[in-house]
Amino acid sequence: MDRTFNNGLGMILVVGKKQADGVARTLKEMGEKFYIVGEIRNGTRAATIRL
Repeated sequence: MDRTFNNGLGMILVVGKKQADGVARTLKEMGEKFYIVGEIRNGTRAATIRL
């Protein structure tokens, strides 16, 4: 199934750290499921994927 269908994340919101709590609160009030999946940091130009 994973080879046939994209079972990834449906929508990603990128918000500032200061706004994250407010966005989470609003999504919760709207009855939306949400997950915090990571953060953006300064560093070398690379990506680390942890499974």
